[in-house]
Amino acid sequence: GAVRTPRFGLPEVKLSLIAGGGGLVHLPRLLPKQVALKILLTGDPIDAESAERYGIVSELVEPGEAVTAALALAERINANGPAAVRETRHLALSSVDADPEYIWRASGQLLYDIARTDDGREGPLSFLEKRPPTWVGH
Repeated sequence: GAVRTPRFGLPEVKLSLIAGGGGLVHLPRLLPKQVALKILLTGDPIDAESAERYGIVSELVEPGEAVTAALALAERINANGPAAVRETRHLALSSVDADPEYIWRASGQLLYDIARTDDGREGPLSFLEKRPPTWVGH
């Protein structure tokens, strides 16, 4: 998330430099091509609302609420099965550059592997028993 007032940009071209630190690589993958080019070629920043609209930030919060919102998000993530969260994150981040067929195969294998763990059995059982799950981390 982000507070509503910041601006995001890559101003390097204004100084006759090329955006370093991965911005030139990642921005065209994250944003529509025209938007990425506008930001990269003008060096002009975008406001927080535009960053949210384009998916650069996941939510906007009022000033002073960023830490509270981040902790609430962390709690919602932490309430889920640890192995499933870990593997989902890994596969999701890998899928950007991977062959879709590989992702399909890997996700199927992970689904099978996790379903055989203690947490993989606890999740569906707690749902059926209408109680919160008790995760053990494997």
